[in-house]
Amino acid sequence: MDELFKKQEKKSTVDIVIDGIWELLRTKKLQPGQKVPSESEISEGLGVSRGSVREAMKILSAFGIVEIRPGDGTYIPTRAGKPIIEPMLFSFMLYDPDLKELTEFRKMIEVDVVELVILNREKNQRERGLLEENMARFNELRRAAHSTPEEFARLDLEFHRILGQAAHNNMMSRIYEFVIDYFEESISNSHHKQTNGERTYKAHSQIIEGIRSNNPELARKAIYDSVDLWENFQYQARITH
Repeated sequence: MDELFKKQEKKSTVDIVIDGIWELLRTKKLQPGQKVPSESEISEGLGVSRGSVREAMKILSAFGIVEIRPGDGTYIPTRAGKPIIEPMLFSFMLYDPDLKELTEFRKMIEVDVVELVILNREKNQRERGLLEENMARFNELRRAAHSTPEEFARLDLEFHRILGQAAHNNMMSRIYEFVIDYFEESISNSHHKQTNGERTYKAHSQIIEGIRSNNPELARKAIYDSVDLWENFQYQARITH
């Protein structure tokens, strides 16, 4: 019977504060826009030092859970900003998924994003226009003399970030932003292995055509071709190192 129960590791006072704030958020006793109780209130309520409260708030601020306003106090943000530390990105780095998993993940997420772009066509005319502008600038860069891989990479990443915004779904846009942040280096490096972004331009043109024609199947095929191209670049890079 004793084996059913294991002694739990004692929590640090900082963890106690973080868990306390999380519980208030989970139970909606703290909501976006509301001010977090003061250091002294938290300290007395949880029986921890004010220093522990201060340290916990710094950690929560780094993750974008709270917003510290000097001279005013600490608040729960009304909208999700970009945290100093992205929890999903950090966990991905620790997990270090293999190339097959990454390819499957990108295909699944990007197909869902493009399908939302097509579904929300009444809401995303502005973003569709930005995608068209991005493609026009990409094409101009292909025709210009002395264009660099870095310039093509910048437009490539911009294309994907606009795509995420065009989904008009806050949760999906946030997840896709994380995806692009995670893959940014590998996407950028792929432009050192192609001439004037030719393959990327072709893949993006096919995605745009699927969006223009509101054709999910065409868009899906374009996404698969685009990610397969990226996977091939990654495979080649790994076997040459």
